Amino acid sequence: MLGPAALIGAGLFVLRAGGAREASLSSAESPESGAGLVEPGPAEAQALEELPRVAPEGPAAGRSVGEAHPEEDSGPRSPETALVFHVVDGRSGAALEEFEVRAGRSFLRPLLGAEGRIRHAFPGGEVRFPGLIEGRAGEDLQLAIVARGYEELRLPGLYVAPGRELDLGTLRLSRAPRLTVLVLDDLTGAPVAGARVTLLAANALAAPEGHPPLPGPLDPWSARTDRDGRVLLTSRPGEAARLSVRHGEHAPFDLALSLPLAEEHVESVRLRPRSN
Repeated sequence: MLGPAALIGAGLFVLRAGGAREASLSSAESPESGAGLVEPGPAEAQALEELPRVAPEGPAAGRSVGEAHPEEDSGPRSPETALVFHVVDGRSGAALEEFEVRAGRSFLRPLLGAEGRIRHAFPGGEVRFPGLIEGRAGEDLQLAIVARGYEELRLPGLYVAPGRELDLGTLRLSRAPRLTVLVLDDLTGAPVAGARVTLLAANALAAPEGHPPLPGPLDPWSARTDRDGRVLLTSRPGEAARLSVRHGEHAPFDLALSLPLAEEHVESVRLRPRSN
């Protein structure tokens, strides 16, 4: 058993130590503070060792000084203002997966991908267009969708409430006159993938070789062939035009065309190997 003097001394030390601990915490917030811990004497230290250990109460229990707690420090995330919709072929109902989406008021901004480039691929035709600043300003906007072989679709007068998603449902694109080009190797007959195919007006010039087009707005009259050697372009019905095909392993190819007024036209091209 401790005597009254020892208990009184221990109580005094507890008060002193508690005050020093508070000073230490405040000094962590204010580096200019010079407060420090008070070292106990031998008798006070022995009295403290014999006192019962009591765990701290409340939400601070088990936490160390300076420990980060993101769930308390960061507030709730603001919901995004966005448009969502699904794009399909207006005739067949099949999902379209290659197109370009732009939205805005006076300036139509393209939807960008993760790398900051204009996005052209949409698996399943599903689109979510976030970051609509017009909603925060209380303004309406318009949406534009461009795809090769289809008429451009524009939806004006759209209003998205701040922090909400406006679901436009299924958007159907009407077909425009289309040109399908099949590119084959002249020797083997195998399809040539990755060839750049461009439909030009009769008096237009093709891009110089070795200067591939930069990632940018979708061009309805230019695209690369898929693994089957095919590419779908918007046609120039009733016009005199020129078909330009470029591929690194083959010689350049140019063909003068007189495009029909029909909605669909198919053209086959055979590329010869590039001579050394």
